[in-house]
Amino acid sequence: MGKAALSVIDNFPRAMLCILFGTLSALVIGCDNQGKVDIGKDGEITQGTATLKCTKPQRRYASDVDGAVSAAVKTAGQAATGDVSAKVKSEVVKLQDYSQQGLDVDLILFRICEMSINRGFTNEQTIGLFNAALAGWVGGAKASPSPQAQVPSAAPASEWLTAKATIPGCGDSGCYKPAKVCGPIPAGKTYTGNSRNFVDSFNLAWGEWEKNNPLPDGSQVCRWFIQHSHNVTREVSFEYELAG
Repeated sequence: MGKAALSVIDNFPRAMLCILFGTLSALVIGCDNQGKVDIGKDGEITQGTATLKCTKPQRRYASDVDGAVSAAVKTAGQAATGDVSAKVKSEVVKLQDYSQQGLDVDLILFRICEMSINRGFTNEQTIGLFNAALAGWVGGAKASPSPQAQVPSAAPASEWLTAKATIPGCGDSGCYKPAKVCGPIPAGKTYTGNSRNFVDSFNLAWGEWEKNNPLPDGSQVCRWFIQHSHNVTREVSFEYELAG
């Protein structure tokens, strides 16, 4: 195997090296192997036979992630021999979606290793598939948009309006007369249900704001003020919040 091929796989997981090094060089230690061989110069087999198989990554993946990888590699492996590399690359790009669930390239290369053995691909063909997978993985990562912080939507702009009224005395000593104090809801606005700053010019002497108030009807917001004084005219007001 040439130096160029070696440089391509320097960073491969050791489980992948078994399929790459059919010559059973020293790097094949990371693979499961059976049989007896004599290793000569540059890792060449001088005599003997051996059976190699791919070793699954020690890292455990969720079943749905592993299943997705297996299905993708199986799909690629069903292509015609000359089209497998391109299909591997396109399928690996799709697998980028599973990177958020912890998927890394080692599982992909392992499944390609299995598929290569099943189809009887040569080392050179398998290296080509690995390169295609790595290109798809790296290229897919670059193409995938990085997660963006979710910016909360701005709350609708709100404003406070003032409802006011002049309430005359109720006429008879000891009287209790409700007066409705209302403010308009302009078109395109909605009442938020918030109100504040309830004011009475007579400081709530012989008068009070009612706790039970009419519901807004879409055109105005109202509150009841109960006048207890028979001869005091008072100015009352409150603020209410509108959105939109």
